[in-house]
Amino acid sequence: MKRLRVQWLIVGAAAVLVVGGIVGAAGVEASGEETPTKGVAALGWLAGDWTTQEGPLTWDEHWLAPRGDAVFAVSRMVSSKDDTTRLCELTAIEQTAEGPVLRLRHFSRSLEPWKSEAAGPMTMKLAEQGERKIVFEAPERDFPKKLSYVREGDVLTARLEGEQNGKPSEHVFKFTLAAKR
Repeated sequence: MKRLRVQWLIVGAAAVLVVGGIVGAAGVEASGEETPTKGVAALGWLAGDWTTQEGPLTWDEHWLAPRGDAVFAVSRMVSSKDDTTRLCELTAIEQTAEGPVLRLRHFSRSLEPWKSEAAGPMTMKLAEQGERKIVFEAPERDFPKKLSYVREGDVLTARLEGEQNGKPSEHVFKFTLAAKR
């Protein structure tokens, strides 16, 4: 009788492990909530304070964690030559029925929008999304036609691709995660 109870305990434990593995593989946490793998809700890996130095220019970028149907970032570029803010950039990635859409707009330090964006923000649609990668495209634009973010450890790479003056062009920014304040 005792041996039979032990066998049933082993079978029960095995069943719990198998069911737990199936539920986990389906993207469901032990709490019963789904772990997002697509859309804006899956972009928590962008959150944080990021910085990069390019010659005399320092870029700071702060991404908020996804909440609701959007994730937002504010960026600034400061020149060490004269210690002035050269631009401010606001970015929103919002969830739409077709998938995430990126909207980006540049401003002067006094929040005057760039003349090239006076009609509204640059808008790009989702082209690809992975675990720590997201790519947006706007084929009708010259530059950028494509904007991607990829995170590897504490490095966030932003890559802009397209054409400038009729030639292929690419700008790559490698941001590092800033120390916690």
